[in-house]
Amino acid sequence: MTYLNLSGQTPTQHMMDQDAHAKAEAGRLYDIAKGHIDREEYKTANPIIENILTLHPTHIGAMELKAISAYTFGDTETALYIAREIKKLQPLYPGVDILIGRILVKAEQYPEAVTTLEPALAKQPYDEGFSALSRAYFYLGQKPKAEESLRRAMAITPDKAEHIYMYLSYLYQVTETNDPHFARLHKLISESPTDMNSAYLHYALFKAFQDIGDYDRAFESLQVGAHAKRKAIHHQSGHLERWMDDIRTYFSADFFENQHIQGYDTEQPVFILGMPRSGTTLLEQILHAHPDISGIGEERRLSELITEFSSLPEYDGKPYPLRRSRSGAYLPPQAIGREYMHFMNKTGNSAKRIVSKSIAHRLWAGMSSLIFPGARYIHIHRDPMDMCLSCFATNFTGAAQGYTYDLAELGTHYKTHTRLIAHWNDVLPGRILNVRYEDIVKDTETQARRILGFLNLPWDDRCLEFYKAEKSVSTASVDQVRQPIYDRSVGRWKKYEKHLAPLIEALKE
Repeated sequence: MTYLNLSGQTPTQHMMDQDAHAKAEAGRLYDIAKGHIDREEYKTANPIIENILTLHPTHIGAMELKAISAYTFGDTETALYIAREIKKLQPLYPGVDILIGRILVKAEQYPEAVTTLEPALAKQPYDEGFSALSRAYFYLGQKPKAEESLRRAMAITPDKAEHIYMYLSYLYQVTETNDPHFARLHKLISESPTDMNSAYLHYALFKAFQDIGDYDRAFESLQVGAHAKRKAIHHQSGHLERWMDDIRTYFSADFFENQHIQGYDTEQPVFILGMPRSGTTLLEQILHAHPDISGIGEERRLSELITEFSSLPEYDGKPYPLRRSRSGAYLPPQAIGREYMHFMNKTGNSAKRIVSKSIAHRLWAGMSSLIFPGARYIHIHRDPMDMCLSCFATNFTGAAQGYTYDLAELGTHYKTHTRLIAHWNDVLPGRILNVRYEDIVKDTETQARRILGFLNLPWDDRCLEFYKAEKSVSTASVDQVRQPIYDRSVGRWKKYEKHLAPLIEALKE
């Protein structure tokens, strides 16, 4: 039997030509995708990267770009998997260990990040690698090593805004008005940086002016920095607040009276509810010092499980508001509980009580109370002026706290948050303990005893020396929880009172 072969090629030659064409096309697309990644145009780059990997599944360059994009958007699990696949395919690929180390830092796996980055940077000095190493040391409480690493990053790229911001905001104290860093910051600002760089530089300037007590100029810099950050992250005003209201109306008192959902039976989980900068990190650190408690930080696993795999029927004409699934897969609440407890026990060393302080728990409380009928909740709240100012003054990583960069919207968000917490108190009676940050600062022992009683645990003096506990901390509160309790943050807003009219008005409404 014969076949027409109009091209004159053998089947093998034809396949080789097809393969060569696919590789050539993949190379062409790679140059385009890399250009988009270099310009931080990730959403444009991502479909091009997927096309490359369809043509050439083991294209190392495209795999690297995909890992970088996933890392940038906070999908550290995907980023780490891809980076380690690159390491398997090409163990000597330049920079792969540094990429793995940077992802480990973002995934808050600091000890492993240090052991990965140190030898890699000794072979191949790279500013972003030293910056990541600095963060790892800083969150591990090793400030001298953090400063040394960041200085090495700044020696490689002296004018990089992010490095300067990290150095001035966390590792350096300005003590005089003629500090040369002021001139340096003003020079870099005048060179028309991007929105993100402008944010970094103005937040650094805010910290520097605050250090010397020039609060008017500090706030002026803070406003510019917050406005620039808001532009850089493309925040959708009001979106989160509307979602919070949808959650509150779906998980109604009537819903809880009529639901019949089988959850996962355990008393281990303890969920801290609170806004950013409300004292969640301090509270977790105090509890973590207890021998029967393990704090696992601001983990994202429950968020991932609920948004990806949970689903409940429409209730009273309202759709279930929590599912954001890409896969379409579904797990019943009990299965989600089993999966999450596997993660919790692995991360929290199977402690008697395991504390998670993710800010998102205030959104999930209705669903997580069904998944874990034995879970306990601790809501920590703080003077709204102090807390909102602290939010406004923080340059958060990522875009999740976009509402914090505008004073009026921040006030509106606070009120939406308080309505949601009041609702959880109403529909989950006896399961939520409310504590005030100021009361913890004023009388730590009384409040710690009260909380431990709520958790059915005995008193332990180590809770008063929480700052000695060996635990990495990856939030803006890292300095506070590395030292005994102080009250310098109480009433801080009064230094900036004349600048806070939009916030004051929003809180009044």
